[in-house]
Amino acid sequence: MFLLAANPSSKLLKVEHNVVYLASPDGSIVALRANDGTVLWSKMGR
Repeated sequence: MFLLAANPSSKLLKVEHNVVYLASPDGSIVALRANDGTVLWSKMGR
């Protein structure tokens, strides 16, 4: 999970249907496939 390595203050929002949702302090959200970490989509904050 690249986002966690790059920003250790990221927070786990939820895990649902094999997708992990993470939020960073700047409001960005990223959805990762749980089994391999592939980025499915991201939304930039601020």
